[in-house]
Amino acid sequence: MKNSSLLKLFLELIKIDSVSGEEQEIRNFIISLLKKKKLTYKIDTVGNLFIEKKGSGKPIMLCGHLDTVEPGRGVKPVVEDKIIKSDGKTILGADNKAFVSVLVDILVNEQIDRYLEIILSVKEETGGGLDFFPFSWLRSKQGIIFDNANPIGGIVLRSPEITNFSLEFLGKASHVATPEKGINSLLPAVEFLGKIKKHLTNTNKKISVNIGLVHSGTAINTIPEKTVIKGEIRSYDQRKFNFSKTLIKEIFFQAKKVFKGEALLTFDGYCPGYHHQKNDPFIKKIASVIKKNQLTPYYLKRSGISDGNILNSHQIKTVVLSDGVINPHTRKEKIKIADLFLIKKLVLDFATQI
Repeated sequence: MKNSSLLKLFLELIKIDSVSGEEQEIRNFIISLLKKKKLTYKIDTVGNLFIEKKGSGKPIMLCGHLDTVEPGRGVKPVVEDKIIKSDGKTILGADNKAFVSVLVDILVNEQIDRYLEIILSVKEETGGGLDFFPFSWLRSKQGIIFDNANPIGGIVLRSPEITNFSLEFLGKASHVATPEKGINSLLPAVEFLGKIKKHLTNTNKKISVNIGLVHSGTAINTIPEKTVIKGEIRSYDQRKFNFSKTLIKEIFFQAKKVFKGEALLTFDGYCPGYHHQKNDPFIKKIASVIKKNQLTPYYLKRSGISDGNILNSHQIKTVVLSDGVINPHTRKEKIKIADLFLIKKLVLDFATQI
């Protein structure tokens, strides 16, 4: 295998700025490589890149995301002791450019006879990318993603259902010397927080309701005109998810009832969860390939979200695998060169053995 070409490509890709919503440059770079090999591709309305490589067998989908989190501009990779890291001023971007570079390298440098459908998505880190993908383009019913920051060999069995919520109370500002002229937006917010407090948890294994942002007022001598509360519900149990969403609505309307100003509750950023069975035939095939590479497959029952959530919700059985990336989303992010090559070996084996 041409591992030197893979390493070179990875180092090139991570130096291209591609924070969420700004993926055009890296997409154009990849397209230039695809054109040289006369590979078929499409771009959807939000910028997701779809590549079709026809071959034998049932098509299989492989999905990586082009975007990174901040600080992801001006990345300068450092190769040291067989590890690739940033210079400490930015993230590295191995999440998810390690897998993206593997997919592109296979497309342009390897000859394999397998029908592959590859999606290189945008805005995976923020949402609003794969949500708008035209799934009628896909023939695949099964897919694989490497996008979980654990040692290679990990198989994600489930991912939570998530939604964001925002409460906004709008009153009327006045000087503290004349409070009767104002409408204090903080008071209903405090009432809401007091009643939701016992339901907030970071320890429940099946659900977490969290409030992460609270903002109110403009000055210490002014009645706060506007108060905003933002949080999320994250759950592996749909019944508890729905219960928590209903509870937030009920407590909000109780607080709103006695408030003389305006109040608004919104839910957005919904992401569906999924749950795979360990004995699923597709999971067992993936585990078999991992074993053949002298690795011990292990199963992750708790995970963050990824493009796999969207794909599974569209009835494309998508399995997320660990990619060996260390400390993603931080300035200490790094990946072993050997793990980069191992991902490629596994993808080639999946393509020929599943």
